[in-house]
Amino acid sequence: MKKIFIIAVVHLFSFASFGQLTAAFQDDTLLVDRDKLIDQTIHIPVKITALNTGTGATNDISFAVLSGAPTTLTAGNYLFTALSRTVAAGTTQIECPVTILAGTNASNAVLLLAIQMSYNNSATQTKTVILKISNKPQTKEDGSTNNHIMFLNAYNFDFGTTSLSSNYVGHLNFFVPSASKNKKWGFNTGVMKINYSQKDTSYNTTIRQNVYINAFDTLSVGLKYLRQINGYKTEKRNTVWSFYVQPMFEFTNSNDKFHVYAHAHLELLVSKWSSTTTFTNLKQDTAVFTQPSGSFVISTALTNNTFRVNSLSGYFGGGFTFNIQPWDGGSFFFQPTVGITSNKPSPSSTEISTTGGSFPTARNVRDWNSFYLVRAYYTHVIAKEKATAVVGVDIRGLLPLYAPQYAMYVGLNLSLDSIFGLLKSN
Repeated sequence: MKKIFIIAVVHLFSFASFGQLTAAFQDDTLLVDRDKLIDQTIHIPVKITALNTGTGATNDISFAVLSGAPTTLTAGNYLFTALSRTVAAGTTQIECPVTILAGTNASNAVLLLAIQMSYNNSATQTKTVILKISNKPQTKEDGSTNNHIMFLNAYNFDFGTTSLSSNYVGHLNFFVPSASKNKKWGFNTGVMKINYSQKDTSYNTTIRQNVYINAFDTLSVGLKYLRQINGYKTEKRNTVWSFYVQPMFEFTNSNDKFHVYAHAHLELLVSKWSSTTTFTNLKQDTAVFTQPSGSFVISTALTNNTFRVNSLSGYFGGGFTFNIQPWDGGSFFFQPTVGITSNKPSPSSTEISTTGGSFPTARNVRDWNSFYLVRAYYTHVIAKEKATAVVGVDIRGLLPLYAPQYAMYVGLNLSLDSIFGLLKSN
């Protein structure tokens, strides 16, 4: 519980000659900004300017909340215990504590809490202070849609392989949608390392093959060879490093919780695609070659193999960005983008409309293809706004009929601006 003290100026005084207790709230009205995450204890100052004197005189002051008008803040939104204070000689000020619980006023309304002080001198005296409670104004640190720096450390999971595998995902992002004076123009830029998967990331097949017993044998009648049934497993991986810049223009109000932007997309994509094929002998026996009636295929010793393709491609396009904060601490980011690219369909992007797929045999020849990119993630603030849990998905593909590549990931973002905030606060 965070305590916020309202400091009062202590005034010097001299007791009135008639010796009667006199007290007053330092202010008749106090303004309170209600925090949505942190309880606030406010110490209301009361000035004492005289005391009751004489035999048997008492100097007691009691405090209580006025449950009726003008109080509009309901009991579940504050903590207060009725109390009585005895004022000792020489005391110039006492305090009355009240706690405003964390939360948000509905419809952004200003709510009132009235606290009454009562005491006796020659008669009963009552005085009231009004607390005007408003929602704390949103600051850059409060809103997930304001300018911020993100450093995501995550893992993405490949569900297409025969066994679940995971890879590191890193994302350094500068999200500055309100860079201009009118808060309409901004940019989104960053570097992302991610591993894409595909529906056919892992492919298994069984093949009947003929294999030389000795690699130096020559096919002739009477030669002994092996007849085998082999299982093949091919796994495809595509690791990319994305360097992107996105100028942005906001259509909505920067203070809203629902933000819509138009963005241009400029990206340099470094891609490292690989395909690894491993085989396992399932069954074999020995046979003797005789002159076949048809074609006969025989292989030397079989080995595992890996094929790699490295590429550097440009992506240019545009789209819309949606940034929504449906509740405190949580936000959705959704960004579809389309455009053109110098990239080619990789061997992992087989054409859906064909059975054999397409394979780029001349990657040194550049042409332009249309692409789509969908980036979406949900973030939720944890650890008192010092860290954020992230669950996201990236889907990237070439149009019109190439199978998309996707990456699903989960991780933790300890944003750099939060780190700076920790250093400042400590």
